[in-house]
Amino acid sequence: PWEKPPASPLAKSPAPHRASFTSGSAFESRATGSPAGSSGEASGFSTRKKPGTTPGLVRVRCVDAGTLPPMPAPPVYLVVHLPKTGGTTFNGHLAQHLEWDREFVHLGPWGDRRRAGSGSPDPSDWPPEAWDRVQVIAGHHVDGSTAASLVPDREARYLTVLREPARRLVSLYNFQVSRTGDRVGFWDWHDRRNANPITRRLRKALGVDSAAGVREALERFWFVGITERLDDDLPHVFASLGVPTTWRDRRVTGGPDDLDDLDMGRDMYPLRSHLEPDGEILGRLREQHPRDVRLYEFARRLRTRQRRTLGWD
Repeated sequence: PWEKPPASPLAKSPAPHRASFTSGSAFESRATGSPAGSSGEASGFSTRKKPGTTPGLVRVRCVDAGTLPPMPAPPVYLVVHLPKTGGTTFNGHLAQHLEWDREFVHLGPWGDRRRAGSGSPDPSDWPPEAWDRVQVIAGHHVDGSTAASLVPDREARYLTVLREPARRLVSLYNFQVSRTGDRVGFWDWHDRRNANPITRRLRKALGVDSAAGVREALERFWFVGITERLDDDLPHVFASLGVPTTWRDRRVTGGPDDLDDLDMGRDMYPLRSHLEPDGEILGRLREQHPRDVRLYEFARRLRTRQRRTLGWD
């Protein structure tokens, strides 16, 4: 149990004194190969000089595991995925670097298809202990109640991404026309839709009844990003999640097939650009969706504050 430290931090150090869990006692001294004695004290692992000995010698004191407090569970990140905001890029990266349905759980059409294809049980049928290893829950079906219902004993860190409303609508139009092949005109397609769709969607997902309620709920999110600045934000987000901080952009309109390395659960189709919006189209869209415009501007300001709080600037 005794080991003399090097005289200088620049001197060659001997093998470090290490301790590991063993049956019968909390730790075993690697230096001697014999069980370390339990002191009965509350300090889990401490070093101190032995009285009456040469200065610089330290004593390692280990206690029984039964006296140590349990390690806190790591936080779980919950991603409220809004359509056409960069979610395929985000989720595809996580699916590559986290274990599917063990560390990364997708609640949405993609996850449903993959589980149905493999015969895996639905997450709603999982036992509570199945959620212990989960690091990220993402998808269109994640909402404000997901943490309380699935991981009630974990710290929940919510995040989402908003996109400039007019350009998001044009992207959604290109996506749906590419999927269905129906070459409906843009304004005919648009006028069949409700105004301010993102505000409406977040009101429902977050269980609030007003745009002000949405803003108050987003204030409590761990992070709110915007699609236009994902290149700045994703390195920090991915680092927090413990995955590589370089990624591949996916499902870019007019881009190449970029899903070949992901199991999407079905055959996918290329995204084509059927409309390139000009200033008149964008301006008209912003006039017709004023609450979404105000919410996006709020998200931009909130992102700046949250980046500062998280130490990302």
